[in-house]
Amino acid sequence: MRRGRQSRWKNFTDREIERLARLVRKFAGIHGQKTPNLLDASEKLARIFPKLRVRIVENSDLVGAEARAQPSFWIIKIKRGVYDGLLRGDAGARWTFAHELGHTILQHPGRPFRKREVKDDSLVERQAHIFAAQLLAPSDLASLAKSPDEIASMFRLSSEAARRRYDEIGSDNRKRQFGLKRITLATTNETLLLEDISAQICSAILTTIAETRPSAELLIEPWKNNLFSTSIVTAKGSQLLLDSYESIYRSSTQDQYAIAASVAAAILNIRPIREIGLSNQSPREVSTLNQICALRAAASILKIDLSCVNIEENIRSTFMEFDGGYLTPLIDSADALILNSSTVLNFSDLPLYYDYNGSIDISWSEIDAFKAIMAILQLVKDCRQ
Repeated sequence: MRRGRQSRWKNFTDREIERLARLVRKFAGIHGQKTPNLLDASEKLARIFPKLRVRIVENSDLVGAEARAQPSFWIIKIKRGVYDGLLRGDAGARWTFAHELGHTILQHPGRPFRKREVKDDSLVERQAHIFAAQLLAPSDLASLAKSPDEIASMFRLSSEAARRRYDEIGSDNRKRQFGLKRITLATTNETLLLEDISAQICSAILTTIAETRPSAELLIEPWKNNLFSTSIVTAKGSQLLLDSYESIYRSSTQDQYAIAASVAAAILNIRPIREIGLSNQSPREVSTLNQICALRAAASILKIDLSCVNIEENIRSTFMEFDGGYLTPLIDSADALILNSSTVLNFSDLPLYYDYNGSIDISWSEIDAFKAIMAILQLVKDCRQ
């Protein structure tokens, strides 16, 4: 039997794990939900992590454990009782599944497994706990609760898990209040906007590929066949472009057209949709798909309804292009970081704008192309109103 390729495990910080859990919620489209259906969410995540599989096994196949993750294979095995519990919304089943999903997303080594009523303070178990807590009871929502009982009710957690989550959020708030936890100012790799943009890019890539695959005339996939990391790299590219534009024109990130143009430009430059087996210049058909993806992502940010529009026809009449060397070092560094399709990137793996811009200068032709995209998006929005 062919063995799963072992990925290089990264020891994520607590904050990175919290961000990954938040991104998973956003990519699965459940970020605003307090008690999402985890089985439905796992089906959505399987489109983003194509190796992810949830297998239901009989109780006799997992002796002494409720569930077991096999991260290198992207497999989560759960007992039938846990599956039935997920269907009912059982608090214990939800925590067990989220915990094992954490092991898998974080690509922990070995074959960790979940035992109820057994505490394990090992590093991988602690990290899986942080992931599960943020996935099931995200800080931005859970911090509104006034008691552990309220957290338990809001997020369908057990009394013990809710009390622990309440204490964790309270401790975090106290550290912030007394300056014990260092909180940096918003930077290019630490903003909620960047997370939202990466989720919108992910959706645009996924939709564009899904619309193309039925024809079977062109074999395409996300860059490196890794939709999650592709979306993060492209979002990071958009932030670098936006920061460069703003540094020249001293504008504000409140300009939605600049934000949308940066996303479109990053997609056009990075070309996240690639033909299978092709690593260099994309053919005309793939170039058109990336233009469609760019328009779709930009329209999402500007809240432009394209549902009744022939997007490919629209692309012909509003051709967008952005090419240049500014994002080439970012692409090269990301290429080295994505060792295989199991590798999960985090924004902190990629360069900060001030470090990046210190050695790479954006050209005036790229700025002119950026402004042209802004003008095209303004035209598209005016036409749709």
